[in-house]
Amino acid sequence: MPRLLRIAGIVVAALLSAAGASYLVALAALVQPQPFYERALAADATELAAAKAQLEARVARLAAESRPAATWTAEFTADEVNGWLAAALAGEEAPLLPPSVTDVRVAFTPGGCLLGFRYTAPRLAAIVSIEVEATIGAPNLATLRLVRAHAGAIALPASYVRSHANSLLTELDVVGAWREAPDRLELDVPLDRLVDACGGERRQLTSLSLGEGTMQIAGRLGDEPAPQTAAAPRRPRR
Repeated sequence: MPRLLRIAGIVVAALLSAAGASYLVALAALVQPQPFYERALAADATELAAAKAQLEARVARLAAESRPAATWTAEFTADEVNGWLAAALAGEEAPLLPPSVTDVRVAFTPGGCLLGFRYTAPRLAAIVSIEVEATIGAPNLATLRLVRAHAGAIALPASYVRSHANSLLTELDVVGAWREAPDRLELDVPLDRLVDACGGERRQLTSLSLGEGTMQIAGRLGDEPAPQTAAAPRRPRR
């Protein structure tokens, strides 16, 4: 009997050690950043501040335009957006996001956007990255199609992304509309409040084009209906 107990003890100890090691590996996997996010976080603080100033100057010029019913365009780089995010969403004076979400960064690819951030909750820390395809389906209405999402190196199910996106939209007082199919999950997000924040004449955002490191937006001043344009082609699923 003592020998049997000793063997059982060794087995239990081995199982506990394996479980502990697996837990530590899982925790490490949760905070493993995707390459784009790691590069964005490594950006120099001085360069981020300069990029933020460039973005704010572009927005100021855009707000100064006051030609009713005229078209407008603007282009922003991922560096400029990240410079603004680093300042606007940092510290206690940033009520836009819940305190569990910090260090938000983006990267732009042809037709798509990569979003990364740190997520901290009791007994849990993760680096979340989400890839979406983005289009403007109607004036001031963005359509986001989920491509993939990860917590570190671990893939997240679409249901998890949808649940947490709903919580964030509720906090922001934004009403989104979901469309779900076996092969895709899409979210329509109204952008009226964001566009109105530019000030000046009322604007309609009618076009969004994402390239390597750049985001180009276009629209019209005033409330007149914008001419309909063909939807941007979807990228093939990878």
